[in-house]
Amino acid sequence: MDSQEVASRPKISLRGVTTRFVSKGAVVDAVGPIDLDIADGEFVCLVGPSGCGKSTVLRMVGGLVRPSTGEIDLHVTDPRWATATVFQDYSIYPWKNVIENVRFGLDLAGVPKAEGNRRSQVYLERMGLGDRAKAHISELSGGMKQRVAIARALVVEPEILLMDEPFSAIDAQMRHVLQDDLLEMWQSDRRTVLFVTHSIEEAILLADRVIMLSVRPGRIVADRQVPIERPRSAESARNSKEFAELHDELWELMRREVQSQLAASRTAQEAS
Repeated sequence: MDSQEVASRPKISLRGVTTRFVSKGAVVDAVGPIDLDIADGEFVCLVGPSGCGKSTVLRMVGGLVRPSTGEIDLHVTDPRWATATVFQDYSIYPWKNVIENVRFGLDLAGVPKAEGNRRSQVYLERMGLGDRAKAHISELSGGMKQRVAIARALVVEPEILLMDEPFSAIDAQMRHVLQDDLLEMWQSDRRTVLFVTHSIEEAILLADRVIMLSVRPGRIVADRQVPIERPRSAESARNSKEFAELHDELWELMRREVQSQLAASRTAQEAS
């Protein structure tokens, strides 16, 4: 395979991917089938109604959930640093201080402690936590804890960054700050990002593409390029006509999906 062909391959490829699980003795079709390609350096957001399988898709890409059918291919140069994940609930260790949490993935990979501390400090500085390296996790606010989780994911310099509603548990003001920080950091290194959110506004602000999933089983019902040029600032993006138009289109699609979900639920209740 020549270099041009390698360069043209998607970074993430899903083909015929589905997920089923058993609930109360019944088989539930949760996701798919889904076909999706994400290019190297692309920032893609997944949105959709609650329970549509957004997080399940992300966890399948990260290898945390096995698809029931189909194939997922990650075209990476070093499997050790293929992916890193930021979760909604921080998933940081309360018995470790800040820099020990950030350094954790490097420790597992056998990176010498001094080098791990140096690299971790760089990302703490980028996240505005350079002076909190020795602080205990209990001393941090929710926004600070999520910054630690993001720094821990970034410090291993993954080829693919997976983010599962990372700002949903944070107050609105801090959420805007972290959105701005992430937007600025991503535009500086352009790594591949798959980002799950329930916020259409957040998706349009951050992403190159917004993918909307249907109600269960989650299938792709919309795949939209964000028509706002890069580099973009959060303020100018939010105030643009393109932002408003895409937001209105996606919200109408979301509203239809939610209405469909409610109608199906009422029908099932009446039948029982």
